[in-house]
Amino acid sequence: MAKKAATATVSTPMVKADPPPVMKRDDRRIIAAKLDDVYSTDAYVEPWTDAAVAKDLGVPRAWVSEVREAFFGPEGSNPKVQKLEQFMAEIEANASQRRALIARHFEEGTALRNALLDDQAKIDEARALANQILREVKR
Repeated sequence: MAKKAATATVSTPMVKADPPPVMKRDDRRIIAAKLDDVYSTDAYVEPWTDAAVAKDLGVPRAWVSEVREAFFGPEGSNPKVQKLEQFMAEIEANASQRRALIARHFEEGTALRNALLDDQAKIDEARALANQILREVKR
């Protein structure tokens, strides 16, 4: 008779995660006051962002985004970030153009090298023919 192996079922208790913190009225006031200091007409003042405000206040970024959207409007961007993004785009465009130029020059250089090798082979052939003619003339 075959013995059945006893399988023990171990149940682990369900661990519930803590619910995310809920923003209270005082949190909104503190965030709004900070935003009032660091948010201009339609964008953050350098170097502030939603993430920077959240880190400074020790609150979730989502809270900052929610309060900013409600009272100040879209996040916008601060001038330093815009300047960096524009600078990076220019650098990347220049680098891309230079890569293409180098690739084209490399192809042209390879074609020129191959043409020179062909010319050198013809020169060698012409020299051999010239030497043969000179030997025959000297006889």
